[in-house]
This record gives sequence, structure tokens and C-alpha cells, in this order.
Amino acid sequence: MMFKLDENLGGSIVSLLRLAGYDVATVVGQQLSSTPDEELIEICRW
Repeated sequence: MMFKLDENLGGSIVSLLRLAGYDVATVVGQQLSSTPDEELIEICRW
């Protein structure tokens, strides 16, 4: 399962999910900070 975490979630959550074997991307890591939720939903659908 893949997750994209919003910018308001801390790095410890990213680390825990990755250690558990999940594929995790972050809004900050993909330079999508301040992107409206509607746009992020469309991006995640790709």
C-alpha cells in the first residue's frame, strides 16, 4: 500500500510507516507544500 502524507504530519510517522514496509511519499518531499487538497487528491489518483 502506498501513502502520501500531508505536510502537517511529522517525520516520525514517515519513519514508522517506512520501517513497517510501506511506500511513503510526502507532500513536502515532492515540493507540493500549500497545494490545495483537491489538487492533491487528483495527483494521488495518477
